[in-house]
Amino acid sequence: MNPTTSFLILILLLTLLLAWVVIIPVFFGAPWHPASSRAIRRILDFCETKPGETIYDLGSGDGRVLITAAREYGLVGVGIEIDPLKAWISRLRIRWTGMADRVRVFRGNVYNHDFSEADILFIYLSHSAVDHLF
Repeated sequence: MNPTTSFLILILLLTLLLAWVVIIPVFFGAPWHPASSRAIRRILDFCETKPGETIYDLGSGDGRVLITAAREYGLVGVGIEIDPLKAWISRLRIRWTGMADRVRVFRGNVYNHDFSEADILFIYLSHSAVDHLF
């Protein structure tokens, strides 16, 4: 394989990766804009959480909200993430931080889930996605 062909294949793969991570989620109302650790803590403090409560993170991304909620606030976390790559990454992070007994992440569309077990709903989605939820 000559260098030009290799370069073109690399460009194609990078374009597909960009589409997978950035462009495709936009069509599901879920572009990835991770919340800062400070913002997560301020929101959880505002909720006046109690240990043992269940938090659902709709569009859980890399799991940072769920990990913080479980580790620092004693919450049980449930995440729903449509992007398989982000769901996989969040599951790895949850295991790596030792929170697998308190946090689980499902890959799927937030519009198809029952949230009746939730004490807290963490929704950090676009306006149109939130409007579609309620």
